[in-house]
Amino acid sequence: RSTLFPYTTLFRSRDEYACRAGTTTAFNNGTDIETDDQVYGECPNLDPVGWYWCNSGSKTHPVGQKQPNAWGLYDMHGNVMEWCLDRYGAYPATPVVDPVGENTEPYPAVRGGSYSYYDDGAKKCRSAERDPRLNTATSTSLGFRVALAQNVIERQTLTITINDTKLYDGTPLVSGYTKATVTGLLD
Repeated sequence: RSTLFPYTTLFRSRDEYACRAGTTTAFNNGTDIETDDQVYGECPNLDPVGWYWCNSGSKTHPVGQKQPNAWGLYDMHGNVMEWCLDRYGAYPATPVVDPVGENTEPYPAVRGGSYSYYDDGAKKCRSAERDPRLNTATSTSLGFRVALAQNVIERQTLTITINDTKLYDGTPLVSGYTKATVTGLLD
């Protein structure tokens, strides 16, 4: 055991906390979804902070083109859904600090919404939104956010394999030409 600064993905509760940056609204710019039409349609309040199916042109965009939240974090809404370290499931019924999903659910959680799909409208990009995904799922709209944490940990191996056998087309972030396989996080 040693004190390290390991790289990790976030638990879904920490991801929501980081996304909100002190806000209690649907989006971290202090705004909400104002009409029923905006749930799956164009949402002017989401446009300044997130890429979603109405404004993305069906592709990912370089990080930092939308407004950051109050803590300087970009792309917390939309662009790509992000894997979480814990499993999808209900939050505890009573108040807790920093809840971690139990490994009783078969699916890891993803958060943040994405640039693609009709059902990834404003509703799926809300600060509180989370969804389940098979841990074998692959998609150009699925990625992960790397965080640095100070912990006393046991050394573990984390392997990230990039399959780059196709020609890179210059698409930033995630593309159909890049597939990453991560082991050690969801085991």
